[in-house]
Amino acid sequence: MTTTGDTRENKPTRSLTRFVSRRVLGFMVPALLAVFMVTYEFSYHSIEKHLNENIQSQLQAACKTLFKRFENTRSWLNNLSRNGLIVNSFVDPAGAGSYIPQLFKTLNVPGPQNGGHLILTDFKGDIIASNSNTENPNLDLDEAWLQDVLGGQSFERVNEQGLIIATPITINGLPEGAMILHFNPRTLSRFLRVSTINGIVNVASADSVLISTPGNQDSFMEGKTFAQEAHEDWAILQATIPGTGGLQLITAQEKEAAFEPVEDVKAAMIAFILIALGGMIISLSLSGRLISRNLRDFSRQIKEIREDNDLALRLSVSEITEVRELELSFNELMSALQNTTVSKDYIDKLFQGLPLPVFVLGLDGRINKQNSHAENSFTNREGEPLLYLQDAISRANLESHQELLVRDFGYRPGNDCDTLMHLPRIADRHEMEVELHQGHGHRKPCILSTTAIKGPCGEIIGFISSATDIEEQKRTEKEILKLAEENKLMARAIEEIDLGVTISDSQQKGHPIIFCNSAFTALSGREEEEILGHSCAFLQGPETDPETVRQISSALEDQRAITVEIQNYRKDGSSFWNELSLNPIFSRTGELKYYVGIQKDISERKRIDEMKKEFISTVSHELRTPLTAIHGSLGLMTVLKEHEPDSREKELVTVAYRNSERLKLLINDILDTEKLEAGAMRFEYGEHDLTELLQHCVILNTPFAEKYGVRFEIVGEIPGLTLSCDKNRMSQVLTNLMSNAAKFSRVNQTIELSVTRVPETDELQINVTDFGEGISDAFKQELFQKFAKQDASDDGDKPGTGLGLYISRKIVEAHKGKLTVESELGKGSTFTISLPLKEASARDETAKPEQADYGERPTEITYH
Repeated sequence: MTTTGDTRENKPTRSLTRFVSRRVLGFMVPALLAVFMVTYEFSYHSIEKHLNENIQSQLQAACKTLFKRFENTRSWLNNLSRNGLIVNSFVDPAGAGSYIPQLFKTLNVPGPQNGGHLILTDFKGDIIASNSNTENPNLDLDEAWLQDVLGGQSFERVNEQGLIIATPITINGLPEGAMILHFNPRTLSRFLRVSTINGIVNVASADSVLISTPGNQDSFMEGKTFAQEAHEDWAILQATIPGTGGLQLITAQEKEAAFEPVEDVKAAMIAFILIALGGMIISLSLSGRLISRNLRDFSRQIKEIREDNDLALRLSVSEITEVRELELSFNELMSALQNTTVSKDYIDKLFQGLPLPVFVLGLDGRINKQNSHAENSFTNREGEPLLYLQDAISRANLESHQELLVRDFGYRPGNDCDTLMHLPRIADRHEMEVELHQGHGHRKPCILSTTAIKGPCGEIIGFISSATDIEEQKRTEKEILKLAEENKLMARAIEEIDLGVTISDSQQKGHPIIFCNSAFTALSGREEEEILGHSCAFLQGPETDPETVRQISSALEDQRAITVEIQNYRKDGSSFWNELSLNPIFSRTGELKYYVGIQKDISERKRIDEMKKEFISTVSHELRTPLTAIHGSLGLMTVLKEHEPDSREKELVTVAYRNSERLKLLINDILDTEKLEAGAMRFEYGEHDLTELLQHCVILNTPFAEKYGVRFEIVGEIPGLTLSCDKNRMSQVLTNLMSNAAKFSRVNQTIELSVTRVPETDELQINVTDFGEGISDAFKQELFQKFAKQDASDDGDKPGTGLGLYISRKIVEAHKGKLTVESELGKGSTFTISLPLKEASARDETAKPEQADYGERPTEITYH
């Protein structure tokens, strides 16, 4: 027990030896005597237990011996009942009379049970033969014997008349007689005798009647009922012999003789106690003197340290282990005290610098200490400075926690402090989600972690709590819930749209489908379980285009989006045209996770397009032949009327000729479109000088430009290159771009043609730039589609079929190039033909490229 203050004055002192003698020996002697008495009693009972266990062991061994003896006897008797001579005696009773009696005279029961009578009877119990030289005993066989033997079972009986063991003799499964082994009381005692037990051995029947005794003890007489309470001076143990119908083996030893060794031990222990007590007194006296000397030295060193007031001083170490440990412990205590004294300011700073609000609480929840984060963060529910931590917790949180304690722990807290501190008290530490008041009606969601502080004896002396801000976490949780709700709406929308939607896992082999909507199941003619886990390859069939499949595979390998039109098949084998769009979905780290597929059945659109193509083709071919004749005739009439004065007839012929020309151009454009889409347009490639090609196009289209009051001009330096192309088709593209620029330019404007070589992309660019009306952003999306025309702002409709740019882009793409446009409304447009440089080669002055026969004057380009 520790005390505070100085209590050394006004108290008598005495030497350590006397202190030990009076204080220690005063209670040590009775204690030692008690210990030795307990030891004596323990030893006494141990010896008694050992003797009992020894006797019990002997008893169990005897029971096993008798059990084995009974088993051997039964086995021997059972084998004898199967002896061929004995069994044959029942088959040939007349002949058996000559040998059975002699056989039985020679039979003896083996083992210590020698003396038992062997008797052969018929099934009625009449004796046929016996090994007894005297009169056969009265077996007194009852109805139970007859019932067991006739039933083919063995029979046993033990009573005051002795032991009977009977085994049936059967012929062809039917009992004909019995082999009986009989022990009278005299021979039964010899049969049951065992020599492995010290003391008197008795055998009693199941109803405790003694049937075998040594015969020399008046306390144990055969035929009497055994009662243990009548033998108080005897150490008696009983055990039932297994397999004998309840026979009991009873051993008896007189207690005085049985526990004679215990009395010898008692005398030896008393002598030992006296010797040990004397030696202890002497040892305590000598030890007290030795310890006194070392303690005086220990006290002297501590006094010197106190007088010097130096925490760095340490005690010298003694050679005695116990004193040495005491001195080392004192030195460690001094070191800890020195370190604690030095680091107190550091600990305070550390506590104040913790990033979380921390409270040190009393048992009643009162805040004994808090860091600056806690002091500046929270108030009580009225907005006042916080004195008790439970006052900062919202009332709803406390009530909810009270309900939890009652419901889950069967505990009803008495107040708010009990509500807050109950679980930390029983579990040492507890966390709960609460809202802490911060004043001005604001509450901050926090995780409040409370840990019990325990004293030296394990008792709880207070609590320490920290508050972790989870306001951002709560906000994130709300956002996640909101996103989850939005995802539900999105999933519902996907399920409702009439487009087939699939999501496949790109990280698994074969990109198996992991999601599909009902529209896709209807489109494919399959159930959802037939789709999930499989790739979209099940949609392919005999007419599916291998090139389109290759394009899809290439896009999947390159992790890019693709849109194709592909012929697919339903489960029932019917085909449909599918407009398939595949779009990759990447994770935040750029890893490909999924592919989203959008499928649309465009079979009807394909059918209509095919009908439209057939109609246009038929109409175009049917009109072209008569139109050629009409156009030629009108041209001839125009020439004939050229020098005639103006008249109504001349005007009508001129208008008819111009309209037939426009109709001829429309039909040619339609035929070109048909050829391009069918892949039937022929291209005759050759090496052509780029400069000559551009100059030819300028000359060719100058009359057209003059019609709109504009002019064409080649600007900048043209690289000396030859172009590998179909000159007529490339002239057709340039003519279309230049005519469009003329139509949409203002009067007196110049349309510029330029050539740029781009080493970075290894391309050659031919640019046609006008400074006219420009193209709206909305119209750019459909600019290169068929029959696309932009409304003119000034002069009404511009002549044209709306097929020129569509045909031009297809021709450029056939040359492995691309046709693009840049335009700003009101400022003009630039159309760019980009061709790979490998299609154009530097001019070799020694080689003469093929000269295009452009003629001496501009002529109309003939389209094939």
